[in-house]
Amino acid sequence: MQEKSIKTKIDLNGKTVLVTGAAGFIGSFLSERLLSDFEDIRVIGFDSVNDYYDIRLKESRLKKLQKHENFIFIKANLADKDKVNEVFCKYSPQIVVNLAAQAGVRYSITNPDAYIESNIIGFYNILEACRHSYDDGATPVEHLVYASSSSVYGSNKKVPYNTDDKVYHLEIPNKEIRSSLYQSLLPYYFGKDTQSGNTQIAKMSALINKGNMDGALRLLRDFLSTVPYCDNTAYEGHYQQMLYVIFTILTNYRMQVEVRTHKGRIDVALETESRIYVMEIKFNGSADDALRQIDLKGYADAYKNSLKQIVKVGINFCVKGDANFTDWIIKQ
Repeated sequence: MQEKSIKTKIDLNGKTVLVTGAAGFIGSFLSERLLSDFEDIRVIGFDSVNDYYDIRLKESRLKKLQKHENFIFIKANLADKDKVNEVFCKYSPQIVVNLAAQAGVRYSITNPDAYIESNIIGFYNILEACRHSYDDGATPVEHLVYASSSSVYGSNKKVPYNTDDKVYHLEIPNKEIRSSLYQSLLPYYFGKDTQSGNTQIAKMSALINKGNMDGALRLLRDFLSTVPYCDNTAYEGHYQQMLYVIFTILTNYRMQVEVRTHKGRIDVALETESRIYVMEIKFNGSADDALRQIDLKGYADAYKNSLKQIVKVGINFCVKGDANFTDWIIKQ
């Protein structure tokens, strides 16, 4: 089997790999790649499956992994030293990838014990188990990989970082994480099944690539018509966030929201290889008003030095009763 998809000098074929945090976002996708890309590999997934966020996401990931006959799942806490030692003794992993950790920053202020238990004591137990894997001639751990990605500070250039800084941006480092975010977020954000959303969004992306924003927005309107009405859709920011999720997570475009200019803030700026779309969003207003604001505030001037074509897009989201309706005007 070829191993072109993962660049490594380590021969993982026939190895036993322990992945802690296997029910998590990164851990589950890593486990899936290992199981799919290498022959005769055995993956031991270790996770406490806590309820810090929706447990159904973790259960869904584990259900997919458990379709592989060479995947073994251990539900336990890394702070349980006896359980950690039992796993090392029973399965003798040659590779250990420690991804389990209590995520979040602000949560640590109100629940510091959770971080001490998982991130410090749990990691200590992993280190000790790896160290003692060399005792008594047992099969030792050959490689330990430790990673932490709880906090993403994106393009903030200020050092040291401060949680009060208002300049953090979510950055998506590669296609795999973009795809993973899509599969995890889209069904819960829109109330649609992943496959259905995948079809619509893929079509939208293809149309935007061809410069057909009108066609892409028509698909978006059809897509939104299936979203049930709820209170949190009754404000402009909801649709701004929704466009950010769709265009940023599911495409390779540069997407910015609330872009500051000397006369105000651009709601959405979408940059493709050949065009820059300057978008203004109105809620229960009119697309004419949205386009008029772009011209009045001179939003497009922010990109006048660009060699790309500037396209102005005024969008109006209208919610009346249980109905969602979208209209727009595009001006090149």
